[in-house]
Amino acid sequence: PIYLADAAILAGCALRWHAWPSLLLVPVFMALIARRFIAGEEARLRAAFGEAFDAYARRVRRWL
Repeated sequence: PIYLADAAILAGCALRWHAWPSLLLVPVFMALIARRFIAGEEARLRAAFGEAFDAYARRVRRWL
């Protein structure tokens, strides 16, 4: 949820400050976070919990 909140804050700031071109940074930010942090976190969870994590990941979407 923290990464989703970060993306929402970034989008909200761009809208609040009428910086429309900055909205292009939101998907860039989300892709960067997915590659840099989420992939590693999921790999560690998969290593620690195995099939239980895989079952959880099938039920729960990454970005809600």
